[in-house]
Amino acid sequence: MNKRIIIGLCLVLVVGLLAFKNYQNNKSKVLGISTKNQPIKIGAIYDLSGVFADGGKAFQEGTQIALEEINSQGGINGHPVEVIYEDGKDLAAKPTVDAAQKLIYINKVSAILDISYSGLSSLQNLGEQSKTPILDVIDASDEMAALGDWVFGVGLYDNGQGALPADFAINDLKIKKAALLVGKDEYLLTVGNAFEKRFKELGGEITAREEFVVGETDFRTQLTKIKNSGAEAIFFAHLGEGGYGIKQANELGFKGYFLGTDPMSIADVQRAAGSVLNDRTFFALWRNFDQFTPEQKSFAEKYKAKMTKRRFFNRTMDRLS
Repeated sequence: MNKRIIIGLCLVLVVGLLAFKNYQNNKSKVLGISTKNQPIKIGAIYDLSGVFADGGKAFQEGTQIALEEINSQGGINGHPVEVIYEDGKDLAAKPTVDAAQKLIYINKVSAILDISYSGLSSLQNLGEQSKTPILDVIDASDEMAALGDWVFGVGLYDNGQGALPADFAINDLKIKKAALLVGKDEYLLTVGNAFEKRFKELGGEITAREEFVVGETDFRTQLTKIKNSGAEAIFFAHLGEGGYGIKQANELGFKGYFLGTDPMSIADVQRAAGSVLNDRTFFALWRNFDQFTPEQKSFAEKYKAKMTKRRFFNRTMDRLS
């Protein structure tokens, strides 16, 4: 996959950061800052060491570009902005909540940028108690919309991301039987449930549904059951470890398709699965890469100039968007 993928990812982040800037400009009394040069602190909880570290580090890079741009324009109401990063390893609930508690009660941040879907209900409580906005910069969903007034989703519509591959499987691949292999994570369960619901609505049959603990890399037991179920495709909801599963499915003799969402674009998937992905892998991703606004194009150029490591595929793989 080319650089447009990661640029789209980071543009979602910039929307969140600039939305916070506008919020603070309109609600400056919330900050409680009296000294003109005193910085506004924002927390950022990204996976920097776990299964989604390529994505987390890309968000960190995008955050820095947005931060430099905001501060070069005078910050917010004359105050420079400072971002404090915390590691939400594997996008898991506990490290995310632990990081949020530190950022809110020790670092005294004014808002938190987050990419972990898991633990949002706990973050909701923290946000409400401390009056701290929580911005999930990669997700949006029907479930998230019910999380009160202090949790915001400015990213992708996860329910739609799960449903789109089901439409493609039925209408384009012409398959009628599919199985699911889903990680035990709130985001993955959301997209998995959306795929299953839509596939059935279109007349398809779900032949098997297996789950795994995020971070596992041996899926042979689950894949054997899936292969024996007669599935023509596997919807694989993972956070980056899916390349191992795709390789193992191929080794077990599975000849069908692999379907998924944006984590399929992570470089670890290609490193693990290699050529098995070719012409067999389809996933939902961002739309309208060729319709950037002037501001988005400017950011894209800045990101490409500063990006030192490819964190996502460096060639185009089959995708639905």
